[in-house]
Amino acid sequence: MVQYTSQGFLRGGTGNDYPIFSLAQAGFAVVSFERPPTFGLGNPVLDTWDKAIAAGTKDWANRKNILSSLLNGLDQIEARGIADPKRVGITGLSDGMSTIEYAIINTKRFAAVALSSCCEDPKTVMTYGGIVWADWNHDVRGYPRATEDPLPFWKAMSISLNARTIDTPILMQLADREALGGLEAFTALREQKKPVDLYIFPDEYHMKWQPRHRAAIYDRSIDWFDFWLNGRERAGPGKQEQYAIWRKLRADRPERPAGD
Repeated sequence: MVQYTSQGFLRGGTGNDYPIFSLAQAGFAVVSFERPPTFGLGNPVLDTWDKAIAAGTKDWANRKNILSSLLNGLDQIEARGIADPKRVGITGLSDGMSTIEYAIINTKRFAAVALSSCCEDPKTVMTYGGIVWADWNHDVRGYPRATEDPLPFWKAMSISLNARTIDTPILMQLADREALGGLEAFTALREQKKPVDLYIFPDEYHMKWQPRHRAAIYDRSIDWFDFWLNGRERAGPGKQEQYAIWRKLRADRPERPAGD
């Protein structure tokens, strides 16, 4: 599944990091997902973006709305026999990344994930992003301060706080200017021996612009999903180290509890 705005069949979804046609050529059925409008925008009382954002953040209403739409589409695809329910992957940048965070904490529907940005976690959004963003997150979104207990608010959303129970393989391919935002989640997952791999691309921004980097992301993303969803390793120069790392991640992966 490629997110999050689908204006026709894009080369790689929002941010253009996940090549729809190349994934299809590699044997994957690809869904280009159009997320529903922001929660609360149809309510005349919510007459500013800040009010709508605050309403959507309360009890994670916006995330619940997007995930419901996503899973409804996935249910239809699986019912038609197009997708194997045990081998569904999902990709995302920015808002698409937030959708994935909420999804892998609150469902077990996805067997592998690739992120182009990361993540919404307590220290990340209230410390590492700077004081202006922290103040806006608190004043508008209602996020707790860095000195407050994060668990009641963040338990449904934070990868770092849920690292013990998340077992979905996660590939992070981040711009250097945003890499700090992924370290809280990455470190927590790594400490719990969860299958996570992180790559950082120099001189990049929220949407990556260098063709060489984008080609590397395209190729590695296909490798990642083929490895975790199909159990295959794709031939190519310089891939020995990559697959050695992933094999170790798979070998060290904690056993999933029976019934999950």
